[in-house]
Amino acid sequence: MKHKVLAMFIKMCAIGLLLTAVLSAALQSPGVDATPIVQRSLLAMGCADLGPDTTATARGALTLPDGTAMPLAMFSQGNNRLRSELDTPKGRKVTIVNSGKGQMQHSDGRTEALAENNTSHQRPTHIPCLTNLVLPT
Repeated sequence: MKHKVLAMFIKMCAIGLLLTAVLSAALQSPGVDATPIVQRSLLAMGCADLGPDTTATARGALTLPDGTAMPLAMFSQGNNRLRSELDTPKGRKVTIVNSGKGQMQHSDGRTEALAENNTSHQRPTHIPCLTNLVLPT
């Protein structure tokens, strides 16, 4: 099961990168309509199967040059809710962004609001279908 999820994740990332390259090229060429290309990409990624309650979880570790490993977990729900949990040598940091507004909770219980100019654009970009890419209807 894990291999299937990883394969799907890699496929989505590759398609997302291709989509970004195609859109960048299309935006630079006057008169080119990239909508059909985007629609085919979204169909190929299975975006019709994803909705506002779609959840994704990723777990791993960030390794510093000195070899220190810091466990990391990332969670998303829909296209506007993100949560990350990072265990640093100084303690756990939990960051939550909901509809562009975010906060960080430190291991000592302190909570600080994050600047909206840093969080208003954050979306679960690890799943291209949820990045708020809207096509004209």
